Amino acid sequence: MKSLSVWKVTSRPDQIIILPVFLPEEIRTLDGASLCLPGGAYTTLRTYHGDKVLHFADHVHRLEETAQLTGQPHRLDEQNLRTVIRNLLKDYPGGENVRIRLILDLEQVVGELYILVEPLIVPSSVAYQQGVRVITCDIQRQLPKAKLTRFIDRSSPLRETLSPEVNEAIMLDVQERFLEGLSSNFFAVIGGVVWTAEQGVLSGITRALVIECASRFGFPLRLDPPPRDDIISFNEVFITSSSRGVLPVRQIDQSRIGIDCPGPIPRRLMAAYLTSLEDQIEPV
Repeated sequence: MKSLSVWKVTSRPDQIIILPVFLPEEIRTLDGASLCLPGGAYTTLRTYHGDKVLHFADHVHRLEETAQLTGQPHRLDEQNLRTVIRNLLKDYPGGENVRIRLILDLEQVVGELYILVEPLIVPSSVAYQQGVRVITCDIQRQLPKAKLTRFIDRSSPLRETLSPEVNEAIMLDVQERFLEGLSSNFFAVIGGVVWTAEQGVLSGITRALVIECASRFGFPLRLDPPPRDDIISFNEVFITSSSRGVLPVRQIDQSRIGIDCPGPIPRRLMAAYLTSLEDQIEPV
């Protein structure tokens, strides 16, 4: 499989110019590459069955919304962008799945777009069967609803120190409540009620689908950040993202979560999410 690839896309009235971007050999991840490029809005998605994605239009909207929030509104041509990505994916034959990051330059040449592609790595089957460990941190996003590459820069020292046994770092607000992970959304089940923060977090696309599944099952939902002081009452915990799907959490810092992992609610949501995913993915 090809390794990390980066392209710069410049749109002009009469043409679209796509040029490869060559980075130092030691840059091998999306985050590392992102820090080498102009700062701006970004979104990350993955492919399914080689050439399908989930809610591509929402990813485009996320870029435009972030640009708007920073005072630099910019419109993207969704259909042209789909065509560009389809052509780039031809370099990844055989149904191989990849992670794609789109970065909209908001600092140097405003409106230029960078497309980054790397092989997809997902959690192991054991992670879904037994749950993962996460830690907490006191980092917060400066503009919570804006997805900006400057956050990658701010959080990269912490990411680099995470041990292989730790899947994610969960951000706490000033009131010591669970907000979201560095690259995921956070859910806790307390007494049968599913808690997840609404304010102060990114509205993840995977998160929205999981909330839809929870509502379909009739699970009570509370859109508030669960307090860290109540961690002893957390029956179940899981995190969500495009590459993780619904991933159960067995331990936060030194606290073991629940009795069984995954618990009944995450198990049902994991299955429902996969079913809904297959119904909603579409060709790029």
